[in-house]
Amino acid sequence: MLGIWLIRENRGVLPTAQSIEQAERTALGEQSLTRLQAANLADQARGMFFPVFDVKRQQIALELFQHATELDPALSDGYAGSAQVLATLAMLSPDKAQRDDLFIQASEVSGKALDLSPTDAWANGANGWVFATQNIPVEAMKYARLSVELAPNDGHILDLVGITAIMAGAPDLAAEVSDPERLRSGSGRFGARNIWGVSQLMLGNYEGVVDAFKGAPAAGAPISAPSLLFQAVAQDQLGHTEEAQRLISEMRKTWPEFPSEFLAGRIFQNDDATRQAILDTLIRY
Repeated sequence: MLGIWLIRENRGVLPTAQSIEQAERTALGEQSLTRLQAANLADQARGMFFPVFDVKRQQIALELFQHATELDPALSDGYAGSAQVLATLAMLSPDKAQRDDLFIQASEVSGKALDLSPTDAWANGANGWVFATQNIPVEAMKYARLSVELAPNDGHILDLVGITAIMAGAPDLAAEVSDPERLRSGSGRFGARNIWGVSQLMLGNYEGVVDAFKGAPAAGAPISAPSLLFQAVAQDQLGHTEEAQRLISEMRKTWPEFPSEFLAGRIFQNDDATRQAILDTLIRY
């Protein structure tokens, strides 16, 4: 009877993700208010990662991450966030020299994050993303899977792993970490719904793509040119040509400078079928 009572009592006082996060913040504050400030700043900036293709937004986030490293050079969060953004900016850059320089910077700060905290999920996830954007899929997946094991419910880690899996041509993992039924913790904006939609596009579940992106605005998910493009591809595959045409027209009107073909090649560098479906849709409409 005593054993049963103890089990019941322990079950009732398991800490929630929110209480754990609060306790971590309290512990940081006890150690150093500057460290707490740096950690809070990095946490706020990580919520700005989506939409991924908004260069100005990424540059603002980078400044915040870099300020976090200035406040506390011994905290890995600022370096992990900087690596994440630098790799993204490199992926988005059409200039090879600039791209190579950004990749060098991303690799340096990613290595710094891992040196400071080798068991940190964010440091490992950011390193996986750096490898993915450099088209080194095997290494990318190694660090992505490790980061999920280290933080299986962290919404930002799951998002980072999801986009890494997309770049690495692993839609099953992208679907696993972005599953709408999966519990996730954390604050700020998540990209799980859009990642789920892209994973379904890669897996050929076109109805799932339409459902995911149509519900994005109501769910507060980021809206961008790619979300319209992916919907258009799904509608085209389903034979809904008028809707596909409407979505492509809306994308070109709202984001006339968006380099659709260029980024289709970058994002789906390890998925020939999806890349070709996108290019065919752009040509058709």
